[in-house]
Amino acid sequence: MTHKQRRTIFYHNYTDDIVTLAHQDYQLPSKYRYHHSRLFNIMGRLLQNIVRMVISPICLWILHIHIKNRKILMPYRNKAVYIYGNHTAPLGDAFMPFRISHRLNVIVAPENLKLPVIGPLLPMGGAIPVPNTIHQYREFLSSVDDSIHQNKSLFIYPEAHVWPYATIIRPFDGTAFRYPIKNPAPIFCMTTTYQKSRWHKKPKATVYLDGPFQPEPNLNSKQQQEQLRNIIFNQMNQRSKLNTYEYVKYVKH
Repeated sequence: MTHKQRRTIFYHNYTDDIVTLAHQDYQLPSKYRYHHSRLFNIMGRLLQNIVRMVISPICLWILHIHIKNRKILMPYRNKAVYIYGNHTAPLGDAFMPFRISHRLNVIVAPENLKLPVIGPLLPMGGAIPVPNTIHQYREFLSSVDDSIHQNKSLFIYPEAHVWPYATIIRPFDGTAFRYPIKNPAPIFCMTTTYQKSRWHKKPKATVYLDGPFQPEPNLNSKQQQEQLRNIIFNQMNQRSKLNTYEYVKYVKH
């Protein structure tokens, strides 16, 4: 890997928030509603189609995102799948799912709903915010269930916090892998790697898709979660070896 980085970021833990928003501590209101209506879904599909058309040239010409191995998803075009990804691009990770799937949901942190202009539109665009209370958790899980039952792609970033241009895969636990145990569907991962751009200061991003993966049927649910976590983590680590440019260097403080 080329080590001519342009910036060094110091961190204490892998769970540090490197990118902070103005409403970083925002929590969902106690009466927040997770929408399930047919009309909401129809409007959401329309909005997703518009977003897809708008962001396609942005991903290619501004963010320099190239997706490899997309063909493995072709047999699942109209089927439910889970797609886990490393979290290394605030804008790219928001746009990338629209380049990969034509019907989708994305699990997001609640502070994203406070982003100027686009924040209120995110749920209709497919965002499912993580709840803050146990009382909201049932509706959250219902939205996750709906995503699978409606044959959508559900995108999940198990690292939780975005680390821009990170070339390492940060450790994550098996919590995010309980969803495919409860509602089985093929599981994939997408790993973003970075290479030096010939024409631009910022690196180009190459995203590799891998899968499908399935839990081992002879294990109990807890063991299956851990097994899936290990499969995805190991696959991402293998792909991360394809990073060739360290635009940002992360150093433990």
